[in-house]
Amino acid sequence: MTKAEYNYKSNVRRLRREHGYSGYKVAQLLGMVPSNYYRMENFSKSTMTYVTFQVLDNLSSIYSIPISKLFAECD
Repeated sequence: MTKAEYNYKSNVRRLRREHGYSGYKVAQLLGMVPSNYYRMENFSKSTMTYVTFQVLDNLSSIYSIPISKLFAECD
């Protein structure tokens, strides 16, 4: 596990414990996901590669964030 991965996981655990935030909410707080997106499916816990979101008012619009980008924001 890289330092960025450890920081990301630690931040998510802390935010979930203290504020009840999800990984999606953390991405929103980092400014990586517009507020009108919601989680369509969680990232793969085995590969840790991406998070997928879908626009609320346009169900055909899909938005994916590489997990590595989330990690980079936590360094």
